Amino acid sequence: MMNQQQRAWSPTVYSGFTLYNPTSKIDKTSINFSMWETTLKISIIPIIESETTTDYPKYDFRNAVSIFLTPIKAHLFAEILKKFKEEPNKYNNYGIASPQAIITVDKPDTFGHPECGPVISIRKVNENGNVELSYSYECNYENYSSIVGFNVNNPKEFKQNTEIFKDADIDAVITQLETYYQAMTNAFAFSVVKNIYPYLDKIASKLGVDLSNNNNNVVKRNNGFFLNQSTGINPTATVGDMMNQNQNNNQRSYDAEQLQNLLMG
Repeated sequence: MMNQQQRAWSPTVYSGFTLYNPTSKIDKTSINFSMWETTLKISIIPIIESETTTDYPKYDFRNAVSIFLTPIKAHLFAEILKKFKEEPNKYNNYGIASPQAIITVDKPDTFGHPECGPVISIRKVNENGNVELSYSYECNYENYSSIVGFNVNNPKEFKQNTEIFKDADIDAVITQLETYYQAMTNAFAFSVVKNIYPYLDKIASKLGVDLSNNNNNVVKRNNGFFLNQSTGINPTATVGDMMNQNQNNNQRSYDAEQLQNLLMG
């Protein structure tokens, strides 16, 4: 039987999206994302001023502030960001709370810097409602520019436009939130498993394992017309039962090459 420690383990997957603004007038920070169990972790990390140079900012991960969002809350914050893009005055200082933190989006005016980009903040809050730790990430659209009027005959004569990408950072955050929300439906995972199942079933059948009942918990079938058709399968057998039976029958293990031969055979 699987012990409690094994059952509780879950991998942590880090997003490839990390946004940086080491020159912000509000907070010199970066924002990154990781996924663990059924939550999306969003962290805002401050730079270490004393160890940062213009070209190589260094971030203080030990003092980062984080929030964990469930799929639904991730979806809700994505909706807030979309509405904020369209009507920033109306949706200024809107956010989503978790048990120990809150994440908000604000106009830069809130921080006394109207010339800056939109601001995403995470605040860690204690049981009394007091803020224990807070950092903000200023969306840095000046890092992204479009080349305008490039002339092949005089390549040095062109202009750059950053205005059209002013929402690039917010769009990246929205993409992360929505992709995570959609992924947690497991619909994509189902599609993958559905397509590789015939190959897995072929290997399993040659090992004496029946994948048609893949639930480790025994569930007896109810009576009914469509369920009464004979399948020749023990209705209460599980993969675990059959694998245990194989082990008891001294079934040998297979390496990758042997499994490939089973699949192609």
